Amino acid sequence: AARITTRHGALLSGARAAMATDEDAASELERLRSENERLRQQLAGETGQGDGSSPARQVKNRNVELFNRLASQKAATKAAQEESVKRDKQICVLTMHVEKVMSALKNECNAKREARAQLAEAEALTKSLRDELAQLRSSSRSSKSRTDSSSDREHLLEKQLQVLDAKYLNLYRTHQQVKTHAQKSRKAHESQIEQISSWVWRTNQHVSDLVTARTNTFLGALKMYESVFGNMTCSILDFQECELGDAGIKALSRTLQATVARQNQLKDAEQQQQAKRFDAWHESGGQGPLPGSAAQPAVTSKGCVLNVAFNNISDRGLKHLAVALAKCHNITEVDLRGNRLTKKSIPFLADLLMYN
Repeated sequence: AARITTRHGALLSGARAAMATDEDAASELERLRSENERLRQQLAGETGQGDGSSPARQVKNRNVELFNRLASQKAATKAAQEESVKRDKQICVLTMHVEKVMSALKNECNAKREARAQLAEAEALTKSLRDELAQLRSSSRSSKSRTDSSSDREHLLEKQLQVLDAKYLNLYRTHQQVKTHAQKSRKAHESQIEQISSWVWRTNQHVSDLVTARTNTFLGALKMYESVFGNMTCSILDFQECELGDAGIKALSRTLQATVARQNQLKDAEQQQQAKRFDAWHESGGQGPLPGSAAQPAVTSKGCVLNVAFNNISDRGLKHLAVALAKCHNITEVDLRGNRLTKKSIPFLADLLMYN
């Protein structure tokens, strides 16, 4: 009983630690929300100072979309916290059930102790009666000349002894039945306690896996957010064991394609601005330095690693990912371990290597 109580206490501590982790994730989401609000205000100021061109409006719309995603992530975290509270309540209910089972076992032990005491009293009474019968028999042998009353008394004592023997046998059978029933009940209660403990352990493991997957997804989304506004300067995008599946990898592929499209739009806008500056310089008669001739700092882009291992991705999900990676040349390495890929994925990988 002490071991079971200690195990349930450890499970309750693990559940409370999971709730503390959820609170940390919520505080981190709140920080990202404030950072997003600051960027949106900065973008609004830049948009008010500029000429209101379409790329700035698209950046603003992109910022609003990211803010909505952060809000949905916060809602998911709140739901996970409610689920953790629900799990904690279930663990409390199970603990109360175990305490009731332990009290029932204690009552059975007390009943067994009382039955043993009654059996001992019956044995003592039977022994005393047998001793008395032996004394009566010895006295009857020494005095054979006694009257018929003594023989009647001996016959009565023999009947009483038979009745006591029958009572003793009944008490012994009852004691054996109570003992067998107590053993069966004890085994049944032990199996129930073992099942409850295993279920609580599996529940705790599932909650821990959900917290780990949510943390990995949050970190990967944060790095993706930094990559979108930093030209893919991060070294690794870690989505390992996030349970993305085909739907999640499809959404990730769309995000990568949107990032590449945004980069291309920025490059086109820069080229258009350079062409306008060159035309203005040409119209001014070549006065001043040539636009674009000043030394500009070189932009160094390092390869980025995309880790989507152990996410239950099939051939269909790899097809979407291959289309997105063929356009995104900043990602130079992809980790696909632990997924449900077959020989059908080989053509997608070959086409991907041809373009990237």
